[in-house]
Amino acid sequence: MHFHIEQILELRGRTYVVVTALDDAPFAVQLGSRLGGVPVEPWLEQPRSVGPGGELDRHCFVFVLTTSQDAPRLSPGIDVALQYHAPQELSTQEGYDRWSEIYDEEFNPLIALEERETPWLLEAVQGKRVADVGCGTGRRSLAMAAAGAQVTALDFSQGMLARARAKPGAADLRFVVADITEPLPLAEAAFDVVTCFLVLDHIDDPAALFSELGRVARPDGLVLVTVMHPALMLRGIQAQFSDPENGEKLRPRSVPNQIADYVMAAGQAGLQIDAMREHAVDEELSARSPRARRYMGWPLLLVLQMSSAS
Repeated sequence: MHFHIEQILELRGRTYVVVTALDDAPFAVQLGSRLGGVPVEPWLEQPRSVGPGGELDRHCFVFVLTTSQDAPRLSPGIDVALQYHAPQELSTQEGYDRWSEIYDEEFNPLIALEERETPWLLEAVQGKRVADVGCGTGRRSLAMAAAGAQVTALDFSQGMLARARAKPGAADLRFVVADITEPLPLAEAAFDVVTCFLVLDHIDDPAALFSELGRVARPDGLVLVTVMHPALMLRGIQAQFSDPENGEKLRPRSVPNQIADYVMAAGQAGLQIDAMREHAVDEELSARSPRARRYMGWPLLLVLQMSSAS
């Protein structure tokens, strides 16, 4: 697919490229797309004009540069091709095993937002028995243990668990290798708090997992779940990282669950949603991460606070 660049605009710290299509073929812009060799992203809002009096027609489109530093590589009046190199999709387990090598070394705006919006958790788990389902590298498990909780941490990624076990304080936790899409190897009603952080977007059957979370929680216990907001799937966003060896984009398999899937899953599992919160990227988070700025104003995080419906 080829385009003619009409204008390049700088607005609110982002660079927008207004183009005219030279071909009639259908196309889609996804993360990983390049316009004239420059990384671009889709822009979901169709502008009404390209400038004073310059109305767009059906052949005009707008791309957003992934980083404004690439703007000098493009200029109005030239013709460019749109290319897309799809990230390699891996199984969820293999993906996180490979991601574990660099997982804690990168600033992840989703993790930063989650931790910022759930500061009350550490006080809530003091002196409590906690099951952290899908613990990854132990970022929340270790924090809860340091706050005085007795933590059992589960994950099926050996790479992630190896990282968790190597961290200070890990000796105070009980680690369990477990595939959380299967029945959990935990006793019924054994935990005061059950957590599942940033996992649900990899789960085909949320109701089955929710049922297990509810089963191992005490009747008066807390079940806390966070997940990347489903709205981002509409922008082609999902868990992704760069291979530390060759820079190749890799994606652990994800599932495009929607909010309705999670709400229905809670009901089917006998869980009551006590609070559901959606958190968007704001100026504070954008200031910490240029990567987050591209999602400014978009909901990034969904938080479900649940208890037994009985």
